[in-house]
Amino acid sequence: MRRITRRHRPALALLALFFTAAAASVAAPSVTIAAEAPLATIVYTSGPFTLSRDGQPVAAKDIGDPIFDDDYLATGTGGRVTIEFSPETGMRGSLTLGQKSSLYLRLDMLGGERQNQADLIAGQVALKVRKLVGSPGLTVTTDNTSCGVRGTEFEVTTSPDGALIVACTEGAVSCDSEGSSTLAVPGQIVEKRIGARLERRAVALEAYGKFRDGWLSDREDEFRRNAARTAPILVSRYLELQGKLDKALRLMEADKDLQAWKAERQKGKAPLGNPEELDKDMARVAKRLEAAKELLGAIERVAARITALEEIAKDNPAILALPARPGLSVGQFLSRFHRESAQDFFRAAQVRGGFKVLRERKNAIERRAAGQRPGSEDGTRPAGAPPGAAPTMATPSPAEASPSWTPTCWPGNQASPTARVS
Repeated sequence: MRRITRRHRPALALLALFFTAAAASVAAPSVTIAAEAPLATIVYTSGPFTLSRDGQPVAAKDIGDPIFDDDYLATGTGGRVTIEFSPETGMRGSLTLGQKSSLYLRLDMLGGERQNQADLIAGQVALKVRKLVGSPGLTVTTDNTSCGVRGTEFEVTTSPDGALIVACTEGAVSCDSEGSSTLAVPGQIVEKRIGARLERRAVALEAYGKFRDGWLSDREDEFRRNAARTAPILVSRYLELQGKLDKALRLMEADKDLQAWKAERQKGKAPLGNPEELDKDMARVAKRLEAAKELLGAIERVAARITALEEIAKDNPAILALPARPGLSVGQFLSRFHRESAQDFFRAAQVRGGFKVLRERKNAIERRAAGQRPGSEDGTRPAGAPPGAAPTMATPSPAEASPSWTPTCWPGNQASPTARVS
């Protein structure tokens, strides 16, 4: 056998380069990740408001601007924003966010079915909606209540202490919370206080505005009276959730599959690979994201209550001096709260971004199985073909060869407290 000498090495390098290029030319089948369609459009604004996307503020925002999946809207004192739902949501109508309020808008999976979701973090939201037949419904989520709606006009108002009222001016709203359920109908509002069951109260439609304002003022007064007792509890709870979020994010950042999928999302392509392995990987990542998801609404709602508490405590030295934890007073915590809560908001957006990656990947694979992938590298329409023509295809992958194959575990399949337009 002849030995490989130095004079053979250039030839070997060229040979290796040839085989590398050949392997690259036989790329694994991939699916195209479609560009996001907006869920809504801004149609009215007044006063201060912010729009955040992927944890970053959107600098230029005005009437006519789109609202995308998992965008965050927040209003200040005197602020108000109205958005109109896009046809992609299957809804007709609008959503108005009241002053000092915040929510996320998303298209998600709840209880195994697609739902448009408005996740109310704090404040008040009013909706006037009609669901198109056969389209996804709409849910409004809070931390402890769910309401099922059939095309209607209704309003959800929350207070700083976590209580809420649901009022309906047309149709009916089925409210569920912690094992109790009841209906909100015109003339009958539903109220939920912390630690209590849902209750119906008779309130005439023409008297509701005055009732709501008085109810909210009373809840704020009670929150203020209990501030000294509540402050250490809220701070301790926030720090506990912050620690859990840190752990969840470290696990996400160490997940090579998720990080690779995020990079592929930037390029607009998602390689398919082996369907069984892909299913297993996505199920594992989904489970990890689910564990983190439970923390998001909780820490954001606690942060909103701490912001309300801060207004009370800033002029009250006795509250600021209270111990929140050994070696940490309420005042010391509040001095760093805004900086840390802004960081936590951005980090929470990374978790939400992980869900978006999986949802988009799932949708792309479903389109692939249905043969709806115009413009992808591995399946394009013949030149001059009409819109309905089938794309030309490369050798099908195992996922393509089995049209019935669909990943069995996706994020967001667990039911949560919601307000549903069904």
